Amino acid sequence: MVQLSNDDILTREVLDWTGLHLFHFRFSSCSIKTRIFLNLRGASWQSHPIDLRGNENYDDWFLGLNPRGLVPVLVADGAVHIESNDIITYLDQILPGTPLIPAGREAEMAQHGFARRSPFSLEASGVGWTRHVLRESAATLAAYPFAFRLAVTHAIDGAALAVTAEVRNESEATMPFGLGFHPAFRWPLPGAEGLPHAITLANGAEPALARLEGGLLSRERLPSPFRAGRLDLHPDLFAEDALIFLEGAGDALRYGAADAAAPALSFRFENTPNLGIWSKPGAPFVCIEPWRGAAAEVGGGREIEDRPYAMRLPPGESARFGYAVAVHA
Repeated sequence: MVQLSNDDILTREVLDWTGLHLFHFRFSSCSIKTRIFLNLRGASWQSHPIDLRGNENYDDWFLGLNPRGLVPVLVADGAVHIESNDIITYLDQILPGTPLIPAGREAEMAQHGFARRSPFSLEASGVGWTRHVLRESAATLAAYPFAFRLAVTHAIDGAALAVTAEVRNESEATMPFGLGFHPAFRWPLPGAEGLPHAITLANGAEPALARLEGGLLSRERLPSPFRAGRLDLHPDLFAEDALIFLEGAGDALRYGAADAAAPALSFRFENTPNLGIWSKPGAPFVCIEPWRGAAAEVGGGREIEDRPYAMRLPPGESARFGYAVAVHA
């Protein structure tokens, strides 16, 4: 990870800079290749020479920019990037025109993707709500070569929580992706200890069940564990990992004690046609996971767009996803 956190930048004035600014040394090979790349891509940038022979890289001002005291350093609209190879990769994604780094390379994508392991920045907040944003970085570009903006908003209104995610493609190429929420809830719910719990689909459906094989999605479809829209929860359901319903689960459900007078949670889903339900056997929680896009299939293609329900987002366009959960005591 080579985009430094704003909290680590002591030379605070650069956080307000706009455009591209490169700190470099004339005879540094890493600086030279970065300058060459900027010029080949036709970028407009401001030069900030640092004299390594005069130890300017150890001045307090520069160390406040890069604690390692190394060049080059790129400041891009207030974001500080270090390490020349990662700077070049980042620039190739954000600059207009034809990329110089060949497309079609393979990269390893960790299970559950990269967003859950990435640091989000707080963009805005108010009474009862926050919005956090994740953008591409050297770490994400190493596995996913697209410039993007992912904004996640959490909003509380009384006994209800709404979570929305908006994805914007800031690359010049169509961007394939999938997105899923992974919230966990107490099982049993507080106030419903000792009572059997169930998940009930609002549409009353009995969607076919899919399972994972070694982290990949099996092509086999199994009989539904739902009966008239109701799934009675018990730990044995999860002995073979998650329950996956690629279609037919609808956009609303209820989770809670089977007794209608006991506490329960109601859910509504937005633009997330896939549903995952998971728990560790014996764990005090159950995950109710709305997705748009699933794992790669056994025997399926290697590309992200080959995955079931993956989206393809044109350049400059956005897509929105979300869920809302309300407490009924």
